[in-house]
Amino acid sequence: MTTPIANMEATFANSSYRYDAIAMNVNADSYAANSTLLNLKKNDDTKFSIDIEGNAYINANVRIDGSIVIGDSLGRDNLTVQNMLTGNTVVANTINVNETIVFNIGKANTFVSTYSNASYGNVTTFKAVYGNASYGNVTTFTATHSNATHINATSSLKVAGNSVFGNQTAYFKATALTPTETNGAEFDISELETNDVVVSALLFDPTTSEHAQLSFKAPKNWNLGTLQLRYEWSQRGAASGGVVWTAKGRAFGDGDALDAAWGTQIHVEDIQTTANDMSHTNVVTLTLAGTPTIGDTVTIDVSRSTANGSDTMAVDARLHGVEMIYGTVSPTDD
Repeated sequence: MTTPIANMEATFANSSYRYDAIAMNVNADSYAANSTLLNLKKNDDTKFSIDIEGNAYINANVRIDGSIVIGDSLGRDNLTVQNMLTGNTVVANTINVNETIVFNIGKANTFVSTYSNASYGNVTTFKAVYGNASYGNVTTFTATHSNATHINATSSLKVAGNSVFGNQTAYFKATALTPTETNGAEFDISELETNDVVVSALLFDPTTSEHAQLSFKAPKNWNLGTLQLRYEWSQRGAASGGVVWTAKGRAFGDGDALDAAWGTQIHVEDIQTTANDMSHTNVVTLTLAGTPTIGDTVTIDVSRSTANGSDTMAVDARLHGVEMIYGTVSPTDD
């Protein structure tokens, strides 16, 4: 049988008196940076410590049977889980965090958040931030609520501002676009001389702003955020200069009017100097009008902005296709 080094007992018996069972005041006038207020060790290995500023460090597993409440009523709070290694699971019955839960630098293969009280069903932001791309694998997030009306904790699981499942890309070949009836771009098929490569594209005039439109059904795993577009184009003639590509878009849901205003038009400039050389523009971000929802039809109007002072190439611009990048909330479209 071992004897405890300290086995103390205290009695609190006066409701008007503030008690401290254990109290120590440290006059910290000068000290080394690694000084602590408390340092508990096992065989010289620190298991629990509190540094001079009051930050607690735990070098062991922690089990908390009650709720974790972080911060104050003003929402100035964050929960950071450092160095999550492969296979670890974070399980929380109730975590009240008004701002952000951060998994910082590591692989958290599973985050399970189970709520037994409907009032705790609204953790608004889950963010995983990784300093090393090889640790970007938060693979499973599960939120289970006893009250089916409180299931919105999964609304924002992100890695460094992007979907934890990454982005997906769709490509629309020029022949999939429909020229507009008013000032529509012209379909063109040509065969290059040396190797008989066939190029099917849309031609956009250098003096008149011409248009073509693409449409698609909103994917089920789309995060309903902005879209990123990149234009793939070339020129046939021996001319040089800049071309300004533009886009505007809208989502159409059930019962929406089709003849509705577009979202804000965006543009990107690119320069070509050699005929029949492929060019890829920089990526530009497009915000749709119409408050997109899953299942909507999305239509994007693509044009050449000939009135823009940066559009100086005096021959047709030949559009091969449009690449579209969108964020996702799941790895599949199930």
